[in-house]
Amino acid sequence: METASEGFIVSTDDGWTFYCSVAEVGAARERRWILISANRQLHVGPKWTRMLLEPQLRQLVNDWWLDEKHGARAVAAREQRTSEPSRSALRHDRPFRYVAR
Repeated sequence: METASEGFIVSTDDGWTFYCSVAEVGAARERRWILISANRQLHVGPKWTRMLLEPQLRQLVNDWWLDEKHGARAVAAREQRTSEPSRSALRHDRPFRYVAR
């Protein structure tokens, strides 16, 4: 990981490189990691909780990227199956939460 002006450059296990910085996002001004890939795609990453050491930031970005790639594959596979209703297509008027039993 290298330090860039006002951010960090992180490489993932699969060879992707991201410029990472923290920004406030949305009306709630939630602090999130903003990641820009080498091909200049902007990604809103995980929540910023605290400053991280280099290995922690690399692991956070690597884990996030793996989840993003798998999520993108799942969406593509789901779009191919049009006969089944998609759970992600359901809309809720009120927020809900899962409660462990």
